[in-house]
Amino acid sequence: MNGIRSIPAYVFRSSKTDSHSTASLPKLSAFAQVFNSTNPMLSKIASSRCDWFGIKSLRSAFKSQSLDAGEGSVISKSKIVATCLALTFLNPHVYLDTVILLGSIANQFEEDRWFFAIGGAVASVVWFSAIGFGARAASRFMSKPIFWKILDSIIATVMFTIAITLAFYKF
Repeated sequence: MNGIRSIPAYVFRSSKTDSHSTASLPKLSAFAQVFNSTNPMLSKIASSRCDWFGIKSLRSAFKSQSLDAGEGSVISKSKIVATCLALTFLNPHVYLDTVILLGSIANQFEEDRWFFAIGGAVASVVWFSAIGFGARAASRFMSKPIFWKILDSIIATVMFTIAITLAFYKF
């Protein structure tokens, strides 16, 4: 396998003896160790990618830009529904996040996994409703160039922080 080890099964699978409150902590730590030890270049590549996004955001912070919401174009309801369905069902992250990630976490709760699933569904509805209604409320701020300068500066700071952590932190 050219020096690349496979990720052990215990990183993704819960044992029957795990307690509910601490079940994911050792797994996350083990995953971080495997991420760093599987291929040290992986951390460097991820770090350089974060650096690139940080540089792009920093450059964008010094440009004068704004979002001007003009008159909307008329789009048919069928086209809106088709686009919504395509973005939902043709998006591979839907299956990765919902089925694999949340499903494997929910299985750690054994009998209570349905409460976890219901909580996840409610959180999803609240989150996406807040994004939708919040976008309209925030649109008046997005029309000002200072908003984009501050947002791009925050994004650059976060990206550089992640890059430094990936480059120098020993998991």
